[in-house]
Amino acid sequence: MQQTIDRWKGTHISKAVQRWGSPKAVNDDGAGWQTYIWQVPVQTFLAPQHHRIFSQRHPNGLNGVSGTILQTDYNYELTFYARPDGIISKTDIKKNYDPASELKWK
Repeated sequence: MQQTIDRWKGTHISKAVQRWGSPKAVNDDGAGWQTYIWQVPVQTFLAPQHHRIFSQRHPNGLNGVSGTILQTDYNYELTFYARPDGIISKTDIKKNYDPASELKWK
């Protein structure tokens, strides 16, 4: 995944904002460098899933349901470090679990 994110190096941060939307956080180091942080669902990086058709024979023909099966509670935290001129110079990606997505049993 790091290789995928590394492709952003040398690109203006405005392109990342167009792609990922508003960041979750922006931090300034006081010298003009800024750190942009996004939380992005893992599905964003997965190859498109083929639709599967589930069917069952009924007396009056075939009845089918189609859809994509993919569930995950993981997000990637993307961090882009931009120089004062807005060019991305460093990237980082971390996988983190979203505990808020767990079922709460009483």
